[in-house]
Amino acid sequence: MLESFAIVTVDPNEVLEPFHNRCPLILEPKDYDHWLAPAESSHLPIDLVRTYPSESMKAWRVAPLKGDGPQLLEPLTTQPEAMQVTPSLFPE
Repeated sequence: MLESFAIVTVDPNEVLEPFHNRCPLILEPKDYDHWLAPAESSHLPIDLVRTYPSESMKAWRVAPLKGDGPQLLEPLTTQPEAMQVTPSLFPE
């Protein structure tokens, strides 16, 4: 048995576009059953492959990664000198 996975990507919305030229497909919970249902190749859930709406997302700067825990999600109140660079999901 071969176990594998794939990440389906779509164009980014206005929130994610500053970070990358694509983003993972995000499904609403109401669409999970439709996405996972067995289907003939002529009836695949292609209608769900779309960019997630910007108005349903929020973005904010967080502190550089140090340790782990929920504090990593806290918004920065100041902008450290190290953060004054172009945003990227894959820092060098």
